[in-house]
Amino acid sequence: MTMIHRWLFALLFVCACASDGAPPAQPVAAETVRKTADDRLVEPPPGWVGVLLPAGATDVAPTVEGKIDRIQVAVGQSVEKGTALATFDPAAAREALAMAKAELKAAQGAVAEASAMARHARRRLATEKKLYARGITAADEVSAANADRQKAGGAAASAAGQVAAARARIQQLERQLTETSLAAPFAGRVALVYRENGSLAGPSHPVVRLIDTSKAYVRFAVPQTEAPTIAVGHSVDVVVDGLPRPLRAHVRHLAPEVDAATGLVFLEAEIVATDAKLVTPQSPAWVRRPAAG
Repeated sequence: MTMIHRWLFALLFVCACASDGAPPAQPVAAETVRKTADDRLVEPPPGWVGVLLPAGATDVAPTVEGKIDRIQVAVGQSVEKGTALATFDPAAAREALAMAKAELKAAQGAVAEASAMARHARRRLATEKKLYARGITAADEVSAANADRQKAGGAAASAAGQVAAARARIQQLERQLTETSLAAPFAGRVALVYRENGSLAGPSHPVVRLIDTSKAYVRFAVPQTEAPTIAVGHSVDVVVDGLPRPLRAHVRHLAPEVDAATGLVFLEAEIVATDAKLVTPQSPAWVRRPAAG
């Protein structure tokens, strides 16, 4: 509505009152009419624009590889610290453990055989050296005996390595049998479920992504002119669609400079612990000064 239209509207209103026999109204200034209409049609913003952030998030994975028997949680579910996120099938681990123990015995046998060959090679080399010193044998025999000794020593070292690997594998599988359940490392909310029942999980293959709900923050921006009126420790209200009441937060950080691209100053406030679990990360919010009283 243009200013002329608003002025005509005011004149029509005055004429209507006069035709009903009412006392003629005092003329109303056009600027007053415009201001009144603007006040009715344009509502002030509820606060500064912000976004909700979690205290942190982590991908939860077992320390050893195993086959998932059952996923115990769903996306969006809240869990407490220690809650079972998934359980693992121990049958595969038991079978692998039996095989690893058999491999250990075979490696131990190889170590014994290689050690015996190494001892024999050392004795032969010592004998060939004595015979060579007396001129009974040739230098080539000494060289051949030395090569056999080195070969036997390498075989013994390789067998010893196989024993160490088999023992490490056994320890891993025994630990896997005790870790048949993957527990939540902290209280939070499940953001993603990466695996399905029957799939493999391990240190590089996490099961779920868990958001920490013990704390929550709101990041918001204020005009440069208003920034000096806010300080660390000040309280603010955080208005979120869908929540029946504002969340209370306390400012913990102010940017030391104005953002050149927007001309705004960015701040961060920590939401009080009792309200932290109500926060849905990445949700938009309005931040405002607390209501009086």
